[in-house]
Amino acid sequence: MYYGFALEAGSDELHQVYGNRSLVRARRRRFEWALQDAERCIYLKPDWPKGHLRAAVAFEGLKEWTTALEKFQQASKLCHDQAEARTEFGMMNAWESKISKRCSEGVKLCHDKIEYESRPYILTNELGEEVFEEQGDPFIGYRVHYHKNGAAERLWVQWEFYRWSQTSTTITILLFAIPPDELVAREIEATFKAKFLAVKHKRTGKTWFERELFDLVMPDECTWTLEEGGLYISLHKNVAKTIHDTSQSAHYHDRLYWRALFAGQPQLRGHEMDHDFSDLPKSMVDKEKQRQADETKSQREERERVNRLTPAEKKSEDDARQERMMKEIQDKNDEIIRREAIKSGKIDAGLFDPDPFD
Repeated sequence: MYYGFALEAGSDELHQVYGNRSLVRARRRRFEWALQDAERCIYLKPDWPKGHLRAAVAFEGLKEWTTALEKFQQASKLCHDQAEARTEFGMMNAWESKISKRCSEGVKLCHDKIEYESRPYILTNELGEEVFEEQGDPFIGYRVHYHKNGAAERLWVQWEFYRWSQTSTTITILLFAIPPDELVAREIEATFKAKFLAVKHKRTGKTWFERELFDLVMPDECTWTLEEGGLYISLHKNVAKTIHDTSQSAHYHDRLYWRALFAGQPQLRGHEMDHDFSDLPKSMVDKEKQRQADETKSQREERERVNRLTPAEKKSEDDARQERMMKEIQDKNDEIIRREAIKSGKIDAGLFDPDPFD
């Protein structure tokens, strides 16, 4: 109401009135009206970063991620341009820094949303209800738990006609798009191999799966059952082989989790997976908890040590750390230049002994 009075009265700062009303309307989730005010604001003062930020927030609320991304980037650019024009080193003032930070967060969110919507799968609960909107974020978040009463519900990855979930030792697949007349046990044929899964319907000849798996399983431990929701398939991971595989540098906990169900599929990122280690043997869980406790203790001791340093000692350590980083960067650059020179034939590879001390 007060914004309406201000607009009727007229003002030299009408763009601010429209911008502020856009903010209020966005907070009330009236994004269409918020966008109208933001566009009026931009029309009146095109070089005002807040106007473009208001438009970005409105487009974000309308889930028009590509346009929102462009507006966030434009608002951020205007902030930087104004700061560079005002000061020699481009130092931002308080409100420019605040806008720039909000734009960075918006750009990241828009990129994540755009990437998520371009993927051929969605993230759901066991009932197939998408968790995307419930979380307010395209990802469930990186969760790790070791207790039976860990996460409230498991995260499922849903494709066109099936969804799958996993713990550290098992994969569960649910084929939910099977007509009821095909859910007959004697008509289902499932083949399990060390790294292969085939599931077919004998009567109709329909093939649901006939693909190479992402990782190894134990065929004799794999099973399938018919339940009310559809055809459930349980794959038992070859945990022992994964744990004792010394060729991989990653911690075995990360290796236990499959990034995809089948080879060649788009891979999940770490924070798209719910890491449920509650089914691991107690000895392994205790060992991992101890490792985490030791790591936490080490980090705490390091923080306490740093807090005891004098300003001069801190500066000395920072300078030494910076020098090591610069040396590592220089060494990497030198190595890249050397390899390119060898590849192009500018220098003879025989001049470099890979191990001169042998």
